[in-house]
Amino acid sequence: MEAIFNNFNKHESVNDNTVLKINELFKGIAFQVTKMIPEEWDEVKIYGEVNSSAKTIFFYYLPAGENEPIYSQTIPDKFSFSAIDYLDAEDELSFLIEDLWEYTKVNDNEVWNNFTMSISKEGKLLVDFNYDLNEEDNPTKTRIIWAYQHFGLVPKSQYGKGLLDEYLGNNQTSKD
Repeated sequence: MEAIFNNFNKHESVNDNTVLKINELFKGIAFQVTKMIPEEWDEVKIYGEVNSSAKTIFFYYLPAGENEPIYSQTIPDKFSFSAIDYLDAEDELSFLIEDLWEYTKVNDNEVWNNFTMSISKEGKLLVDFNYDLNEEDNPTKTRIIWAYQHFGLVPKSQYGKGLLDEYLGNNQTSKD
């Protein structure tokens, strides 16, 4: 499994060993996420955001042969996956993503704010880093916008629809 990194701001002082270590950390994240999915799947997309005070981590996956993504937090309810086991797996994923953030921070890289990792069923990893910090968004709004951008999902709740409408309205205004 080889990761392809987009928008990875690598300083000249960063050596190939650092890139190899980051690649290994992403492989660990991919392995952990795929262990959490209790069925065959075609694609997984993971969102990870870390800063000095908080983390936001979630993923969606497309079950094999289907086009309706499954949100990671619904797995214990949809499948016979113990809530305790799922929380343990989620904690391990959180630790791996925090390790990645700490490693890039310590090794003199420009610290990313969030990333999206796509995993194909063939094992191809594609990682997009984002360095912009948008402090006004809350985790729910972030997830709603991200799910819309990556899967075209529109929330069912009025609250969620309102957050998405606000985002779409602001983006339309900024394009005008």
